[in-house]
Amino acid sequence: MTTKTKENWRTVRLADVVDINACSVNSNFPYKEIEYIDISAVGSGTLVGGLTEYKFSEAPGRARRLVKDGDIILSTVRPNRRSFLYIKNPRENTVASTGFAVLSPGPTTDSRFLYYLVTRQKFTDYLSANAKGSAYPAVSSEVIADAEVLVPTYDEQKRIAGVLAAFDEKIENNNRIIKTLEEIAQMIFKEWFIDNPSNGEVISLTELADFINGGAFGKIVHHTQKGLPLIKIAEFSRGITEKTEWIDDVIPEKYLVKDGDLLFSWSGSLDLHIWHKGNAVLNQHLFNVIPKDSYTKGLLCVVLRSTLPWFRQIAQSKATSIGHIQRHHLEEQKIVIPANKDLSIFENFYQKLVSLMIENQKLVAMRDLLLPKLMSGEVTI
Repeated sequence: MTTKTKENWRTVRLADVVDINACSVNSNFPYKEIEYIDISAVGSGTLVGGLTEYKFSEAPGRARRLVKDGDIILSTVRPNRRSFLYIKNPRENTVASTGFAVLSPGPTTDSRFLYYLVTRQKFTDYLSANAKGSAYPAVSSEVIADAEVLVPTYDEQKRIAGVLAAFDEKIENNNRIIKTLEEIAQMIFKEWFIDNPSNGEVISLTELADFINGGAFGKIVHHTQKGLPLIKIAEFSRGITEKTEWIDDVIPEKYLVKDGDLLFSWSGSLDLHIWHKGNAVLNQHLFNVIPKDSYTKGLLCVVLRSTLPWFRQIAQSKATSIGHIQRHHLEEQKIVIPANKDLSIFENFYQKLVSLMIENQKLVAMRDLLLPKLMSGEVTI
């Protein structure tokens, strides 16, 4: 790649290179409607294959636009970088409903290039700045159509998209492996611990691990991005963002988090998370789960995942405002550690998961570094 001038690039309205909501269908059209899109379920900024992760329902009486292979679906309500879905091989007669715009690439526009064009921060900042409404800010098709975008020739679009898509396809492949490893680990756990348990030691969760609660840091947090990020429940799903708080004071070691740590939120949204986003500080309402004796994080991960439904039920039944569990619930939850089983298999799975998650973080960082340079014509392939 080399630095270049913007030869053969031109500034146009988005409507000059894209059809917006081009194909509407009538109320008698046989369809399955996209009811809900959550890009965080598959990762921010990735090319997503198919629509199998999303809910569908028949809901007559709303505006509907037919979705085709290579289209981009954009949420018009509170638009941001996580509100886009690149469509590959959609189900037959799939349509998007009110609340979404369908962007179909024109004959001189590469569909993958279009995806990276509209998911750039510059474009989403434009949408946010022009959204109307207080409770649910939304953008109109006219606002989307009037957006100014910079585009090169079709051949250069394909080259740029090919480089960026290589990162996303590797990320997507890693995510598939992660999902498969997690499923296999849970299958083995179910067979050994639940379906065919052998004689073994009955042990509580607090005998398996120390549950180190995070700290309350009050006024020492800031948003300068100096020091270490403070990990709250929100960071489980969104990662480190501009909304993340930071701490640059000296923090007791027990509150420090590193890649591969197993974190358990015990208040509000009870969940389990393998941390893989670098050194950080743990906030209150989160446990860092530290194995005792010869037990491992891999074993603890499958055990805690199996107990999450029970803990969530407890939290929900006792909730007055925000549901939570207490330490005695950890002590009460017992598990039989089966005899004559090689439990190291769970740690092998766990370390592979951590490795893949860290690799994805690096791939995302490299892609995000390249994306604005390639999409602005600053560098060429």
